[in-house]
Amino acid sequence: MPHETIKRPRCVSLVRMGEDSACGTATFYTSISVDQLAQRLQDASRNRGHYYKFDSKFHGITPLYEGYGNQADVDFIAITGLAGHAFGSWKSPTSDDMWLRDYIPRDIPKCRTILYGYDTQLLTSQSKQSIGDIGARFMESIIAFRTRTQALLCAHKKFGDTSDLNKACHALLFFGTPHRGLRYPQLSTIVRGQPNKAFIDSLVVDEHSEPSAYLKRISDEFARSFKGYGYVVVNFLELKLTPTLQFENEKLLKTGEPSLLVNEESAIAIGLGAAVEADNISFDADHTGLVKFEHRDCEEYVIVSEKLIRIVSHSKKVVDERFQRGGLIQATSKSTDECLRSLAFQEMDKRYGFINTAYKGTCLWLDGHPEFQKWWSHPRALLWINGKPGSGKSTLLKYALERIQTVLQASENNDLILSFFCHARGAELQKIPLGLYRSLLHQILSKYPGSIPDLFTEFVERQRTRGSVGIDWKWREDELKTYLERSLSAILEVTSVILFVDALDEFGRDNAVRLIDTFETLLDLIPESDYDFRICFSCRHFPNLRRDFEGNGALAINVEHENTADIETYLSGKLRKSSYRDTMIPQLLERSSGVFLWAYLATEQISQLEFDGEQSLCFIKHLLISKTYKLNENVKS
Repeated sequence: MPHETIKRPRCVSLVRMGEDSACGTATFYTSISVDQLAQRLQDASRNRGHYYKFDSKFHGITPLYEGYGNQADVDFIAITGLAGHAFGSWKSPTSDDMWLRDYIPRDIPKCRTILYGYDTQLLTSQSKQSIGDIGARFMESIIAFRTRTQALLCAHKKFGDTSDLNKACHALLFFGTPHRGLRYPQLSTIVRGQPNKAFIDSLVVDEHSEPSAYLKRISDEFARSFKGYGYVVVNFLELKLTPTLQFENEKLLKTGEPSLLVNEESAIAIGLGAAVEADNISFDADHTGLVKFEHRDCEEYVIVSEKLIRIVSHSKKVVDERFQRGGLIQATSKSTDECLRSLAFQEMDKRYGFINTAYKGTCLWLDGHPEFQKWWSHPRALLWINGKPGSGKSTLLKYALERIQTVLQASENNDLILSFFCHARGAELQKIPLGLYRSLLHQILSKYPGSIPDLFTEFVERQRTRGSVGIDWKWREDELKTYLERSLSAILEVTSVILFVDALDEFGRDNAVRLIDTFETLLDLIPESDYDFRICFSCRHFPNLRRDFEGNGALAINVEHENTADIETYLSGKLRKSSYRDTMIPQLLERSSGVFLWAYLATEQISQLEFDGEQSLCFIKHLLISKTYKLNENVKS
C-alpha cells in the first residue's frame, strides 16, 4: 500500500457566515482523494469535540474575504461557468494563489468577495435542472446570505426580494460568457441519454451559430429585468482556441480539437442593447485562462483590478441613489390615488395638444443657439423664450420639450421632465398659478409619490375633518407652492429636473412677474446637489421685465430674431405647388416681420384663393395688402 501524505494547508482564509458561524478555505497537498480528505478532517474535528463541516465541492455561497476591519462597501460575487469548480476556476495555473481571495483584498480592502458554485457535472448527471432553476436558486441564496449577515450595501433596512438585489447591483463583468450560446457541439454527444441533455442542448449553438429559442427568451427577460438601472458592463473576450473534451480510455479529457468556444458576437451580446454601453476587452487566453491569473502583477489581472477599482469608486453613490429613488417611487394606495385626483383637472393637458408641432425643417437652430447651449450645460439655469405675439414661442418651447424627451429616452435617462401650457382663453385653472401648481404636483406625485408624504397626510386629515375636496375645501395656491418646493428638493437628491412653462404672459402681467420670481427663488433656494435643475419658460415682451431679467445675466432667446429661415422654410413648403411661389415668398417673408402666425394665415388665404380659381397675381397681392390689417388683428387676438 503506497504511503499516504497530507501536507499542512496553505493559503487559509476565514470569513463569518452569520452571528455564530464562519467559513474557511484552505489548500492542501495530499495523495488521497478530496472526498477522503474531507471525511478524515471531519472525523478528526469531531474527535476533538468540534462539529465542523468539510467540503471540497464549493456549492452554494462561499465567502472569501469580508473587508478590512469587517467593513465592506461593496460585494464581489463570482459565479463559475458550466461544469466549472467554484474555487478552482479562478485559481492561478502556477501557484496556490486565487486572485479573488489573495489579490483583490490587497487592492480593494473595503470589499467582500463571495463565490457561488452549483453542480453542472456532465457525466453521470441525474439532474433535469435548467438555467432558470440555477439562476433562481442563486438569487435566493444571495438574498438569504446578505440578509443573514446584515451585509446590506449602504445600511439599507429592507432587502427582501429580487428588485432590491437589482438596485444593489452596480456592475456586471462577463468573462467569456456565451450569451448567444456555446460553440461546443461535442457536449451534446457526451451527455446523450442523460437527464441533463435538454439543459446542454439549450446552451450549445447549432452549426449556423444560431442561439436556441431558450437563450433568446432569457436574453429578452434579462433585458426587461435590468432596464433602467444603468449597469456598468465589461465583457472579456478570449482570443486563443481551447482544447475540447473527448473520451480517452473511458475518461473525459481535454484532448479534442481546439476551438474558439465563445466568439466575439456571443461574448458581447448581453441582451441590453442600447440600455448600456459595454466595455469590451480581449485577452490572449483560452476560455478557461480568462480568469486564471498567474500572479498579482500579470497584465490581465492589473487590467481587471483597475476596472474594479474604478467601478467601486462610484458604486456606493449610485446604489444609494437607487434605493433613495425607490423610496420616492413607493407603491400608491387608495388615499394617494384620491389625492392625485384632487390635484388633477380636466383641461390640465389640453393646451399642449392644440399647439402646432414644429413644421418639418424648422426650429433646428435651437440646438446650436448659444443661449440654449449655456442653459443646457449649466446645472442651475433659467431660460426665457420671448417674442412678439404669434412669433412661434409656444411651438419652439414644445419643440425643445419634445427634443429633450427624445434625447433622454434614447439614453434611458431618468431625468424628470415637467411641463405646463397656459391658455388665457381656456378654463379657469388653465390661466391661473393655482392650476400650474396643481398640474406640476400631479406630474411629480404620479412618478414620485414618496417625495412629499406631508401632502398625502394633509389630504387624508382634511378629508376626515372637513369633508370632500372641491366641495367642503379646496387646495390653496400658497400651500401647493410650498409643497412643490419640498418635492423638488427631495427629487433633486436622486435625479435631475427640467421644467417647461409656456405662455407665462397669459397668466396676466402681475402673475407672470411673480412666477418668474418664484422660478428664480426655486433655483437659488433648493440646496445644491449632484443633479441639475433647469427651467425654460416662454413669455411675450414685457419691457421692464426684460430689462430686469437680462440685467441679472439670465438667458433669453428672442424668437423673431431667429425665425426668418423657419418662416421661409414654412412658406416654401406650403406654397410649393403655387404658380406664384417664387414671386410671393420674398414679399410674404418681409411682411411677416418675424410673426409666424401671420405667415400661416397668409398662406391659408393664398391657398384658398388659388383653390377658388383666382389666377391674378395682382388681385391676390391687392387682397393680401387690403387684409393685412385684419390679419394683424387676428394675430393679436
